[in-house]
Amino acid sequence: MKLVHMEIRDILEQKIEEIFEEKFENIEVQYSTKKEFGDFQTNFALINSEIIGKKPTEIGKMIIKSLENDKKNDIIEKIEIAGPGFLNIFLKNSKIQKSIIKIGTEKYDFPIDTSKKVLVDYSSPNIGKRMHIGHLRSTIIGDSLKRIFEYIGFKVSGDNHLGDWGSRFGKLIVGYKKWLNIEEYEKNPTGEMERLYVKFSEEAQLNPELEVVAKEEWMKLKAGDENNRKLWQSFVEYSFREFKDFYKKMDIQFDYCIGESFYNEIIPETLKILEEKKITTDIDGELKVFFEKEDKIEPCIVKKKAENSYLYSTTDLATLKYRKDILNIDRAVYVAVEKQKEHFRQVFRIAEMMGKPYDYEKNHVWFGVMRFEDGVVLSSKRRGMIRLIDIVNQAVEEAKIIIDIKNPTFSEEEKMKIVEKQREADQLIDQQKMKLSEIAGIKPEEAKQQIMERIEAEHQEELIRYIEKFKTIKAEEASKEAAIIISQALPKVAADTVSEFTSKMIDLPSEEFKGKLIGREGRNISLFEKLTGVELLIDDTPLSVRISSFDCEKRFVAAKTLELLIKDGRINPFYIEKVFNQVTADLQTTLMEKGKEALTVLNIPMMKPEVVRAIGQFFLRYSYGQNLWIHSLEVAKTSEMIAIELGLDPALAKKAGLLHDVGKVLAGAGESHTKV
Repeated sequence: MKLVHMEIRDILEQKIEEIFEEKFENIEVQYSTKKEFGDFQTNFALINSEIIGKKPTEIGKMIIKSLENDKKNDIIEKIEIAGPGFLNIFLKNSKIQKSIIKIGTEKYDFPIDTSKKVLVDYSSPNIGKRMHIGHLRSTIIGDSLKRIFEYIGFKVSGDNHLGDWGSRFGKLIVGYKKWLNIEEYEKNPTGEMERLYVKFSEEAQLNPELEVVAKEEWMKLKAGDENNRKLWQSFVEYSFREFKDFYKKMDIQFDYCIGESFYNEIIPETLKILEEKKITTDIDGELKVFFEKEDKIEPCIVKKKAENSYLYSTTDLATLKYRKDILNIDRAVYVAVEKQKEHFRQVFRIAEMMGKPYDYEKNHVWFGVMRFEDGVVLSSKRRGMIRLIDIVNQAVEEAKIIIDIKNPTFSEEEKMKIVEKQREADQLIDQQKMKLSEIAGIKPEEAKQQIMERIEAEHQEELIRYIEKFKTIKAEEASKEAAIIISQALPKVAADTVSEFTSKMIDLPSEEFKGKLIGREGRNISLFEKLTGVELLIDDTPLSVRISSFDCEKRFVAAKTLELLIKDGRINPFYIEKVFNQVTADLQTTLMEKGKEALTVLNIPMMKPEVVRAIGQFFLRYSYGQNLWIHSLEVAKTSEMIAIELGLDPALAKKAGLLHDVGKVLAGAGESHTKV
């Protein structure tokens, strides 16, 4: 689907060529800045008046007349001449409606080459340190750019380039060995690592010998010392666990999370090329790159020979090569703070000097530092670091305080659920407020009142029903009565749910068939239970047996196996194993088919096979008494309708709705889906 302004441009080019019998290229069509100026504007008549030999207003009238006589025109409602000759273009409502519908089903035809593979490098926190508020900007900007590239049509991936290497790990190892608080490390590992690093800096001022020890520990780590290697790996693991928690809260997903350490093996090759091409100069034990005067770039150090250490620039050059050779990207976009502008200018220029595979399209998208009102940087030593987790936790605690005041009997889990739901509800109401306000031309406060009135009207019957139920209960007894009702209802619901969703009844052709299932000395049933991992209950229920298991997949395989055995009539150890293996082998095909079916039902374009398979697995899962496959389709359809109402992207909302519970099938055995 073409962008609307491109469609208008094509129409204007055609009409102008018909009127003046001359082809005019590069007709500019721009979005209007104000509502009264229409939807789009063009200055064609104004800038081509002398060439055509007519007044701009006369040219405008000729274009208008041509459009009025064009019965095929289903886009432009009218054109108005404004000022000295600007043409204000108004779209037909039918065109706007069709465009909104097509957003969810068709891709736009952007006038750019989208065949290139783009990688966005963003967030990039340091191991051993908690993420601070400054990381928020890189993370949000980077993820937004990634989504924009995806929407346009680029093949795009996101890389979280972790700071997991450097001499500071020598200091951290010394701190760990000397001053570790094991209880605090297990409870809050990243916070304890920060404390150890600060402790080292303080102690090193009093005892400079510690710097020598730290350097020795760092050299041991670089050499592959087993103990130091294990410590370093634990630092990385614990830190990234905290990072993942933040990314999950922010709905941020990366395709790659590759640390600096990964590129250590590539760096020697990079240095070799630099030396072979005589790009570096050895000065006082440092390999430096000097640039041309017109480049206006400061010299860049790529290696310190005495310490046999590399700098960030060397790592970034090796990264460029890896991303081209292995990831096959065509463009790298780095999202980093403004103060790194010089660094990236150095790296990009050196890459040009090195040629392929280092030299390809590269961009640095920078942002400024965050400051207090008095101009002091937020991460300054005077004010201390403002950590993201502290801000998130503060928001949660404030929400819980409000919940406590209104609902003092709620558990912590219930409070957290309410916090999340309230957050979602607030966002939805705000969106509806702004949309209603925009459409109706009323104030947001008035829009809010209308929304609340609508909600009240829609749920009036339900409210009346509850009022009738509790109107005889005294106010002071309401809480007590409610608790009794809930305590009585829950066991009933739980019993029904457990019974329904942890077992499956299988019909038998006859009562004699139960004996065949059991087999001589119980061999058949024993093998069946061993292979499938379920419990086969043969009780007094006539013409049926019950398959019992908490594992949905095992229960499904067992049921399918038993159904095929019953259909065939042959039940012996050899044939039981044969049918079970067949069903197990066909399971992945079944799941793929269920995944494809979901996409077909929802009219969603085909996704990656692993995603389709995950969607198919919904069929085997139940959550809170609902089949996850059916539930996810319902959520997808509802999300699409909400998005249409709010003027958002219905296709994206539909996909999000379909995949909102994907963690429940990706989680390992005994693992919470919230950790995936």
